Amino acid sequence: MTEFAERYGPRADGWRMPPSQTKRDRLAQVFGQDALALCRAAWAGDAPGWIREIEAVRLLLQVLVQTYIIRSDTRGRQVIRKRDADDGVPPGQLRLASPYDRDARWAVKGDDLFWMGYKIQTPTTQKVTSSSRSPLVRLLT
Repeated sequence: MTEFAERYGPRADGWRMPPSQTKRDRLAQVFGQDALALCRAAWAGDAPGWIREIEAVRLLLQVLVQTYIIRSDTRGRQVIRKRDADDGVPPGQLRLASPYDRDARWAVKGDDLFWMGYKIQTPTTQKVTSSSRSPLVRLLT
């Protein structure tokens, strides 16, 4: 239980990811195993129904389905692993980017500007006058 509290006590942006890819992959595996165990417990037949109505539990299930895949190994055991492009991932407009804000999404502008949050367009109007015509309104985006 101590490991669980250390892993999930602070907010995800309050600590740094492990430096090596192997350690990051292992941490992702542990996250998936923990999420699967919690979801299985919440949807077990003897679990009270109100647990499944908690928004954080429903969000956890959504993150689990979008991020991980469960397959059977050669011995018939269920193994959870992180999805890759070959497994199929949800389109960007449906994929959760943050467990803290369901509406936030990943966005890109150009080759080197990436962020997670919101991307909006603010239209403005410009009045154009011409001596031969009545005023026109152009929508600029």
